Amino acid sequence: MAEDFGEAVKLLARQPGVGAKYEGSRTPGVRRLYLGRLGYFIYYKADLRTLWILAFWSAVREKQPAT
Repeated sequence: MAEDFGEAVKLLARQPGVGAKYEGSRTPGVRRLYLGRLGYFIYYKADLRTLWILAFWSAVREKQPAT
């Protein structure tokens, strides 16, 4: 799990637009990336200098995180 998460964060740092826009967020600009092997989403926000990981969330949970 740690390896997959780490690789995903490296990808997001290089290509923050790779994740899908998350329209259910109260915060503008939140995106999410699905890690299919793990069944988890990484919810994040990025600008030119910073990548914020907002949540690491199981896809089987009924509710989405409050982002």
